[in-house]
Amino acid sequence: MKNRAQAALEFLTTYGWAFLVILVMIGALAYFGVLDPQKFLPNKCQFETGISCERYILDTTGASELARFELKNGMPSHIWISRIQWKNNGIYQDCEAGSTVSTALNKGQLDTFECLVPATTLVAGSKFKLELRMEYNEGTAVDANFQKFMEGEVFTTPN
Repeated sequence: MKNRAQAALEFLTTYGWAFLVILVMIGALAYFGVLDPQKFLPNKCQFETGISCERYILDTTGASELARFELKNGMPSHIWISRIQWKNNGIYQDCEAGSTVSTALNKGQLDTFECLVPATTLVAGSKFKLELRMEYNEGTAVDANFQKFMEGEVFTTPN
């Protein structure tokens, strides 16, 4: 009886040490960033159906980061973009403080837009998700009575 208990205890101890080594290895991989899922996610820029994001960049060379993205109107009509905002801690702020965009984007036309993001919101070497909201209306002029909203995002590593 004593030998069976000793064998069972040695069996459990051996597997316990192996399990502990595996946990330490997983912890070390996570600590050094090997298991960071953001490294495996692709860079992307996307808006809702009708607007495509052709090119994008997050430039970090100045005091503030500048997100530049090129939008193409794929809607069946012309649109008038009156404002582009970005989400900061759950609150939308204008891309350029105190200014409105007021840009006509004809059907099939490309245009470049910029958004200033404070440097304090970025972490060096990690990907950044810039959530955007565009106010627009269909047609060739701004009409506050028929304002629509479209959301999008830019997910990329700052340059």
